[in-house]
Amino acid sequence: MNGDLSVIIGVVILYLKMNALKCNWKDFLL
Repeated sequence: MNGDLSVIIGVVILYLKMNALKCNWKDFLL
């Protein structure tokens, strides 16, 4: 149960990071 929750949180964080990259890739590179 705890392991599955960690995987879900990891996927959500990755999704948010990808959205941040797509929207603000210039700020990310700086």
